[in-house]
Amino acid sequence: MTEIEEEVPTNSTPVFIEGASTTRNVAEDTSIGVDIGTPVAATDADGHTLTYRLGGTDAAAFTIDGTTGQLRANTSLDYETKSSYTVTITVSDGTLTDSITVTINVTDVNETPANNAPEFTEDTSATRAVTENTVVDETPANNAPIFTDGSSTTRSAAENTAAGTNIGKDFYISLLIVRCFGVLAEQALFLIMRLAFDANRLTSLSIQRVVLDSV
Repeated sequence: MTEIEEEVPTNSTPVFIEGASTTRNVAEDTSIGVDIGTPVAATDADGHTLTYRLGGTDAAAFTIDGTTGQLRANTSLDYETKSSYTVTITVSDGTLTDSITVTINVTDVNETPANNAPEFTEDTSATRAVTENTVVDETPANNAPIFTDGSSTTRSAAENTAAGTNIGKDFYISLLIVRCFGVLAEQALFLIMRLAFDANRLTSLSIQRVVLDSV
């Protein structure tokens, strides 16, 4: 009588589709629980049900769907703090396993800048020159120049004062140019008034610029 040996079926090891290593990219503002790329999936020639588990140095920062291999964020990601993570995913058919190393790159996102106080680009002081007889821009201005003496004033002179002698103190003009939301209220720095410069009278004009924050 011939003995017939029963053939034992072989079990094939599941294999990751992307080989021994792969990468995924995730934006730094990704919310917790959001999928990271496509699933890190494996195949099994025997058609067995596969399960996935997560391990490695940075495993705590992520979770994995045990039936699909889908990675998800499990913490707030910040490019400036940590731009790359490494995890290991292991797949099992219940008996045999395969593993893959996954590098997760965090991409930088332009963040809203802090509301810092505005600063002049020319430090604490600057100068501009203007020639006498400069033609004035006739564009109406919201901030009209004002005399520091107000709408009227007086000067006194003795009856025998010689021609060309200064009478009293100088007149001063205050001109305020306001910049809101980073844009000059006037399109450029220009004279509001038509000034006739006289070397003995008016040789310079002091202009104060005040920057107002947009908030």
